[in-house]
Formats: sequence, C-alpha cells, structure tokens
Amino acid sequence: KSNEGSATVVGLALEKQQVIFVLQKVGSCKKVQAALLSECVALSIDLDMLMLCPSHSTQQDIQFGISLEDEAKAEQLLADLSSLFSFTYSKERQFSKLSLVGLGLQHHTSITTEVLSFLADLQVTVRMVHSSVCKISLMVPSDKVDFVCPLLYQHFVATQPVAALI
Repeated sequence: KSNEGSATVVGLALEKQQVIFVLQKVGSCKKVQAALLSECVALSIDLDMLMLCPSHSTQQDIQFGISLEDEAKAEQLLADLSSLFSFTYSKERQFSKLSLVGLGLQHHTSITTEVLSFLADLQVTVRMVHSSVCKISLMVPSDKVDFVCPLLYQHFVATQPVAALI
C-alpha cells in the first residue's frame, strides 16, 4: 500500500505470558482453520495473531498465540483436532506480545521495518509480526521485554512532537 499520509506511534501495549502453538503439516488447511476458529469461540479461547506458513507442496503450518491462561483448553482442542485432521503440533512458551499503538501504521511499512531493524540491533528475535491500521504487534521472548520496552518507547514514542500525539 501507499506510504502517503502520516503515521504516529503513540504508545506501547504489552501482554505477558503468551504461548505460541504451531500446527505442522496441515493438509486441509481451510478446514482446520475453520474448525480451530469456531472451537476457540465456543471455548472462549482468545486466539491471537493467526498465521499461515507454507511448509510443503500440499501442506501448510498454522501458528497462533494465546494467553497462558488458555493453554490447557487449547492443548485439549488441538489434541482433538490433530486426531481428526492428522497434523502434529508443538508449543513454545515464554513469549510476550508487544504492540506499538498509533495511527496510520499499516500504510507505512517503513515503520515495521524500522522496528524490526531496531530489535535486531538489540539482538532480540521476533517470533511473529502482525500489523494493522492502529498497531504493530510482535511476539518477543518474555525475558527481553523489560529491556526492550523502555528503548522502544524512547525511540518511537518519546520522540514524537506533542502536536502529533493530540
């Protein structure tokens, strides 16, 4: 999309204790995705940052994040779905969802690139990235957030002129 107009980062949001699930070698991707989404709604699992990743010629991986409090429900759901749809899954703990919140962010890919470059310079590995009109969300290792949050704030928020924040 066009980088016309302005973008402003006005703050950070942090959700600690996230779990990333990865469904591997999913053959019926659309069916699995539909079943996963409908069952998450039925079980009140707050699924976040759902991403499809090509893995093999006829299969894809599906990855998503959830809060630690929903881990047991998600684990049971995936056990049921994996036996029904014949895929494997794994989980990764110790992640936090860090979001830069603002206006016009989706149309300014340079901001996402700058954030990723900034974190790479700090040797912080980003596991997942999602951008929308009002935020850029990243899954980062939980042990890095106390170090990274003040630096991101200083670099992206504190440098904004006051008029841009109003």
